[in-house]
Amino acid sequence: ADWRRIVRPGGDQNFLLFLWNRGETYNDLLLRYWIEDEAGNIISSESFSLAIPVGEKQYAPLLLHVPPSANLGRHFLKVEISSFGDLAQAQVEFKIFEVVSPEEYRERVLQELEERLKEIAEEIAIKKNQGFETREVEQKLSDLRDKVHNFRVTHPKLSDEEFDRKADELRFESFKLLLEVRLLTSRSIIFFFIGYII
Repeated sequence: ADWRRIVRPGGDQNFLLFLWNRGETYNDLLLRYWIEDEAGNIISSESFSLAIPVGEKQYAPLLLHVPPSANLGRHFLKVEISSFGDLAQAQVEFKIFEVVSPEEYRERVLQELEERLKEIAEEIAIKKNQGFETREVEQKLSDLRDKVHNFRVTHPKLSDEEFDRKADELRFESFKLLLEVRLLTSRSIIFFFIGYII
């Protein structure tokens, strides 16, 4: 799963919800999603209804605004999906992210990108040790490392909007590559996850 792990006050938490109806019925669904602070206060929320035909997949790009008054520190992005009238069968997923000061925002985002590169490299090493062909994903990782390095060098010249756009592109590219590496061996089915969108 992927989402923005670092957000500044007044910024946006945007993510991609992937849904797949593997059941045998076509139900109307209620999708609720919100942000909670560490004290359990809901600081931003949205909901809508949707229907997914049997056997079909749907992507729902979602966005929540983090208020400028949000406390710094850990926050929770929560998503609940349920059939109308059947909250007992609701599925809830949550992810943790951090709201940081504008002064430390850029450095923390750059650190996050570098941590993602390390995670991908570790996954590639595992797959390689298991005997899987990894040359293609190793080349993609090398290319991505170059892009992240270039971003680190050039980011001081970028406006906040340009910085966020470029960081989002690199996050998304790293997320796609991590999934590609994991799918070298995994054939597991993804039913419900929170992912990042540009």
